[in-house]
Amino acid sequence: MHGILQGGWGNQLFIMATLLNKSKACTFSGGTNEMYPVGAVTPRTVQALVPVQTGTSRAPVWWEPTWDADSTLDDIPVLDARYLGYFQHWRFVTPIPRELAFQVTVAHDTGIHVRRTDYTQLAHVYHQLGKEYYGAALHALQPQGPVLVFSDEDVMDEVHAWQLPFQWVRFSRGEADDFRAMASCNNLVIANSTFSWWAAHVGDTVRTGRVVAPLLWYTKNNAEPLRKPNWTWL
Repeated sequence: MHGILQGGWGNQLFIMATLLNKSKACTFSGGTNEMYPVGAVTPRTVQALVPVQTGTSRAPVWWEPTWDADSTLDDIPVLDARYLGYFQHWRFVTPIPRELAFQVTVAHDTGIHVRRTDYTQLAHVYHQLGKEYYGAALHALQPQGPVLVFSDEDVMDEVHAWQLPFQWVRFSRGEADDFRAMASCNNLVIANSTFSWWAAHVGDTVRTGRVVAPLLWYTKNNAEPLRKPNWTWL
């Protein structure tokens, strides 16, 4: 079973966790499971999981139907094949495989993730979340202290311009530290980003607070498979 990694942290975690969980249901006569990056690849959109041949290779590649596929792991066949897709369904990655276990403890009260950089050029793909979403989410959570602001760029001027009645503290220490800190927030407002989705998913193992997530994710695709039932969707 070969998983083809693509995208950033969040996308790759979906692929790895899905196939690790799937592999645990498989009995192999020999060989090993492996995953390896092959660079950015755009998955084809097909109506069902179907085997296809690529070039002269005899090993089939199984393509995921779409980003918004609502299926189960049982729909993914067990073959000596390569798996190409994003597999972004909360059921695929629950439970989190022990190979991807993150050691986190609750260390912060509340945090928000604001995704910018490439998203500002992809307004036709992703909803641009701002004051209306983050204000409603934080009023629902009622933070008991400073709110940590996580982002892929400095958004503090924008956040202060929202004029919301909260104290803001920027947290920016690199992807790995930001991810762990987000996961350690007892209450977390995520962006329409698989990076903070995964931080929230990991933090679910320890938090007693709530996760708030945006109903408006893609501008066209259905994000229903990402909607964990224990989160608040606004």
